[in-house]
Amino acid sequence: MLMCVTLSTADDFEELTELWEASVRATHHFIPEQYILKLRPLVWSVYLHSMPVYIVRGPERIEGFMGINGDMLEMLFVHPQSMGKGIGKKLLQYAINYCHVHYVDVNEQNEQAYGFYRHLGFEVIGRDATDASGEPYPILHLKLKENMKIENWGIVPYSEAWERQTVLFNALVEAGIAIVKEYIEGLAKDEKTKALVSMVLRLLARDAKGTLKASRIVQLRKVAMETGDERFIEGVRIIEEAYQPEVSKQFIRAEIKNENGMWKPIPLGMTES
Repeated sequence: MLMCVTLSTADDFEELTELWEASVRATHHFIPEQYILKLRPLVWSVYLHSMPVYIVRGPERIEGFMGINGDMLEMLFVHPQSMGKGIGKKLLQYAINYCHVHYVDVNEQNEQAYGFYRHLGFEVIGRDATDASGEPYPILHLKLKENMKIENWGIVPYSEAWERQTVLFNALVEAGIAIVKEYIEGLAKDEKTKALVSMVLRLLARDAKGTLKASRIVQLRKVAMETGDERFIEGVRIIEEAYQPEVSKQFIRAEIKNENGMWKPIPLGMTES
């Protein structure tokens, strides 16, 4: 089964908190029990509520999730039983390709995570001796390299890679829309089915800026699942896989080079200090 990256809802937060704890226990062996118990309630009450959270949902559970704040990947966790199956890579590539993520912080002692980000194009630009709570767990600040190696494209500037992938994924969205329209227009046989056709076509309509609304895609998926038609569901899956969210906010990030020649972020607001 091909799994899609979708936005989570508040109904997912309890399961996401359980996933976070299981993932941390499986990967962060350097963190003591009392610190995990201290952080756990903050995951549900603060972190999951403070940023968009994207998930990969499998047939039995949520396989992994990530939280994004502007161009910063704030968190990425994979269920222990799903590790090594490409879930983390799928989430990170979505973050880079669709959400313009350029930065991530990682615990220095978490060598597996550090290697994962390095493999996917990130490099160290700074280091803190403690984490955000002042605990003795050093944090590495990573930034996506400006040049990316894309399969079949070679080494290209990030901006060019983004432009090429935007064209590609827009074409995939149109292919998915064509499948859905082909299916749905064949249903218009009576008043009830005509109403369904009209509703789905409205959900597929782009706004004045030429974009599809995320809320409409979520509604479209619900309609497709209710029909149980494999062709309809396949068309919606293609749209979800290639969906490119509209940029609604712009964030500014500043850095300064310290005495060791390492780049460190400069807090620009009260919430970042």
